Amino acid sequence: MDGTWASLVSASDHDLQAYEEIVNRIGDAMDAAIATEGNPARQLHDFSRSFAQISAGSIPVLREFFSSEKVAPASRLDEINRRKRDVESKLRGLLSRGMSSGDFDVPDAAVAADA
Repeated sequence: MDGTWASLVSASDHDLQAYEEIVNRIGDAMDAAIATEGNPARQLHDFSRSFAQISAGSIPVLREFFSSEKVAPASRLDEINRRKRDVESKLRGLLSRGMSSGDFDVPDAAVAADA
């Protein structure tokens, strides 16, 4: 949103910080999962459990963020989106390693990561 309307509506800094914290916690969960010596299936299991726990406990924050995202400053969203892309990239890599090892029967790691 830009122009006159953008000056009348603003995203709460608290909402943005809370959402950034969730994205960072999810990124940390991915880093922790892939840092273990387990096979890709175990790493995906560990990440999935952490992701579900983080997400389930964050529903009110997510609701507030998504309602104000369209009026958030682009610079803040750029950093959030960079971190989200980093997690997605690591998830695609994990799925690819699992496909190679035979742990996963997934035709396309990128599509599976986006699902």
